[in-house]
Amino acid sequence: MKITKEIEKSASELIERTKEDLSADSWLKKAVGYGAKRDYKSAIDAYLKFLEVKLHIIRTRPGYGANSYLGLVKYYVKIAECYENVRHITLEERVIDLENAAKYYIKAAEMFKELKDYTTVQKYYETAARCYGDIKKYDKAAECYLEIAGMYNKLNDKVLAISAYTNAADFYEMSGNYEESLGIWLNIANLDQDTGNIRGASSGYKKVGDCYRKTGKFQDALSYYMRSAEIITETEHYTEIAGIYKDIASSYGDLGDYENAIHYYLKSADLSIKGKESDASSSYRSIAECYEKLGGYSEAIKYYLKSCDIESRLKNYRNLISCYRGMAKCYDGMGEYKKGADMYFQSAEYASVDDKGSNGAKEGYRKAAEIYARIAEEGLRKGDYKDAMENYKKIADCYDRVNDYAGSAAAYGKYADLMKEINYEDAVHTYSKTAERYARSGDMKQAAYYYTKSRDYANSAKFYRKYAELNKNNQFLVAEGYRMAANAYKKLKKTDDEKDYYNKAISQYILHMEKLERMGEEVDKEDIYKKIAECYNELDDMPNTKKNLEEALKFYNAGTEDQKAAINALLSKTNAKLAIKTGDYSTAGRLLNDALNLFNKSIKEGNFDDVYNAFLEENKNEIMSLLGQIKLKPAVVLNVEQPVQQLGSGAFEIKGVISNKGDQDVYGVLILPNTPQGFRVLKSPETIEVLKPMESTDIVIQLDASLSGEFKFAPLEVLYKDITGNKYMKASNEISINIRGLHGEYRKETMGVEGGYNYLVEEVIPDRSVSIFADIINKGAKGLYISREHPDRIKEKFPSNVSVIWLSSVAEPKGFRQVSEALPQPHSQKSKDIVNPTDLVELGHIIREFIEKNRDSVILLDGIEYLITQNGYEEILKFIQSINDTVASSDSRLIIPINPKALNLQQLTLLERECRVL
Repeated sequence: MKITKEIEKSASELIERTKEDLSADSWLKKAVGYGAKRDYKSAIDAYLKFLEVKLHIIRTRPGYGANSYLGLVKYYVKIAECYENVRHITLEERVIDLENAAKYYIKAAEMFKELKDYTTVQKYYETAARCYGDIKKYDKAAECYLEIAGMYNKLNDKVLAISAYTNAADFYEMSGNYEESLGIWLNIANLDQDTGNIRGASSGYKKVGDCYRKTGKFQDALSYYMRSAEIITETEHYTEIAGIYKDIASSYGDLGDYENAIHYYLKSADLSIKGKESDASSSYRSIAECYEKLGGYSEAIKYYLKSCDIESRLKNYRNLISCYRGMAKCYDGMGEYKKGADMYFQSAEYASVDDKGSNGAKEGYRKAAEIYARIAEEGLRKGDYKDAMENYKKIADCYDRVNDYAGSAAAYGKYADLMKEINYEDAVHTYSKTAERYARSGDMKQAAYYYTKSRDYANSAKFYRKYAELNKNNQFLVAEGYRMAANAYKKLKKTDDEKDYYNKAISQYILHMEKLERMGEEVDKEDIYKKIAECYNELDDMPNTKKNLEEALKFYNAGTEDQKAAINALLSKTNAKLAIKTGDYSTAGRLLNDALNLFNKSIKEGNFDDVYNAFLEENKNEIMSLLGQIKLKPAVVLNVEQPVQQLGSGAFEIKGVISNKGDQDVYGVLILPNTPQGFRVLKSPETIEVLKPMESTDIVIQLDASLSGEFKFAPLEVLYKDITGNKYMKASNEISINIRGLHGEYRKETMGVEGGYNYLVEEVIPDRSVSIFADIINKGAKGLYISREHPDRIKEKFPSNVSVIWLSSVAEPKGFRQVSEALPQPHSQKSKDIVNPTDLVELGHIIREFIEKNRDSVILLDGIEYLITQNGYEEILKFIQSINDTVASSDSRLIIPINPKALNLQQLTLLERECRVL
């Protein structure tokens, strides 16, 4: 029985061992298979399972010892290789796997150390170090090499130990651990010195110096560099000696001892010049920098030139750039600015040649431009305009090379301003170049300004229009662009375009002012009124010129005397032209002379730009021409008295006197009525065949009014000829009259304005439209007057059967109330007689409801241009089309006055299709 139990036990143990062996073989087979398929993660797991089983076998079975354990080393290597070969998605995964790979390589190295296979030990420590290096764990990589070095030290293999120490020191430097690194380098140097390796020892001490220098311990660095130099000078390795001298020089430089630094840089250069020229050149540049710091600019330039000579031969452009910039700073420090600028320019030229020097080129050209600008300004101060011009051209050239077109344009502009005093045609050509560059920089206003100076008025107008388009959200800037474009068209003698753009400018100035007032913002009214006046002046609209100049003067404050002088000059000229129109040449002459003096003062004392000064000069020339004309003109004056209306009637009489204030006869004196719509002439003054000098004649004109209201107008004009047959025309002075009591009288025909139609009246001022409207309501029809004009002014002119709508975005004005029950209630809760110009739905509702309540009525829609600016042309066309059906189905009439210049031809044509044109 006992034998049987032992056999059973032995059989059981055998079976168990067999299972373990099979399990180990299975895991190993799986690991190899996974590795072949590059499924390294699964391979690692299988290898680890294999090792687990195998290590259990070694620990539990008799006959297995240390050698059996060491026999597993190749599997530790396999695991390390798998960790290294795993494909990683994230950086964190890669770091973890490479750390694991390094650990298994180290385990393998330690096992091979037990096997005394030192070459393989070195191999796997180095492989581990490589893994640590790849994940930037340089301290751990250094520790691997220290293990190798320690191993070879024990084996007394100094050469291999030094090699390993060198790698360890390099890795410590890479980690920034200079204290550990310099300790190792010092150990290396001592080992090399013990073995008689002079170059190695010198290199080691140099490395110690490098580490001290990197930690800021310059004196310690210097002592080890000196020690390195002492050892190496015993050899003939001049390149290495030169390098150490350079390090010594650098350390002296770090300590601020530039004289000793220069001494050692010179020694380095002397040794390098016969071998490696680039090193000699580097030393020369360093010498130059030391002299520069000492303020020895001449010596610095001397050594920069030595370096330049070498680098030019070597075609090393980057170092050439450095040399030229260094020389530029030196010349700048010496006050030789022109040479400094030239050096910066040359550095930029070399940077342009270098493929990677584009940024350096830009910096060089800009620095050169800055210094050329200083030189130019100094030339201007000294009155040396030729030198200033030369430098402005250089500035422009520099900025052109870096595509800084605004900088280039500014320099060309200054050059041209100086050139125009010498050769105006050359200046004009340069002004054109200036304009082109401003255009390329995107500055449309400056481009247009310089095209004006180059007398290219077509491009001037084009770019002022572009300037207006770019600033379409700022009505003031749009107006500025239109006004300057109009000035250019004036030079081109394109009268229609000139007038069109002056009118557009006026409209935009007004809209700008109104917008700011609505928003409650501060408005620079003096400037805006002045600019509007200048536009009216160019349109030869003297009444509006005068009105706006007077408004401008109300707002100008102290400290703007130059502006006030310019405005007063324009106002005097305007009043003079108005006096000429009435034949008052004496007053005109006095005013023109006043204007001339004020223009001269404005030009002399005002701080205006060239364009505005040219505008003032043009006005001066016009004054001189007018003074010449009025000396030759006969002085006829027509004065009328203020009339008195007879009660209950529209007829009244105007008396006056026509006088010849000149010294020559005038002939064919014809006095003509000049009355508004709604007045009929009952009796006109008779023609005077001859009016002698200083002779006067009484005149009488009788008129009959068909409209009530207050009127102000110049009732007469006089036509006459001088002795040579030249024809003249003058207006009388203005009168004011209030016509009352005519509301029930129907004195005029309806002028063919049938009910059921829209009517378009093409006129600048809506006089005719108002006259038609008044004629219809005087016959008993109810009227709706829609206007931008304040309602109180309109109500004074019409009877109570006229309702008024004010197109305004402001609140209800003081004293403004509903004037007629015929006017429908608006949908909104705002004032019943005010409609926001952008609320076309509300306005359309009011018109349609008015027509429905008053089938035989008349509506005057004054302000269509304003509605277009607020809503757009397309919206207003649709609005008129939407009202058409309502008007057509009634006996009412919709009258729309329009300034045809406010629209283009296509827009006007489309509007005419919707209306009858009167």
